[in-house]
Amino acid sequence: MVTMQITLTPEINTVIEIVKARFNLKSKKEALKKIIEFYENEVIYPIKPEYIKKLKEIDKEKTISRKQLMKSLGNKK
Repeated sequence: MVTMQITLTPEINTVIEIVKARFNLKSKKEALKKIIEFYENEVIYPIKPEYIKKLKEIDKEKTISRKQLMKSLGNKK
């Protein structure tokens, strides 16, 4: 495990305090971990462009209502 000592600007300290309060965390260390986890998911491992393209294709597909589906299956509810 790596340890470090850092100097924060008042603005960055405020952001950390807000994250700490927003997620009901006990320490600034936990708030920093929360921020880092967020950026790990959003920046380091973003959604692949191929996945976004596939979702857009699915979104364009024709859909049918539940009533139409039940009728096509032979159920009349």
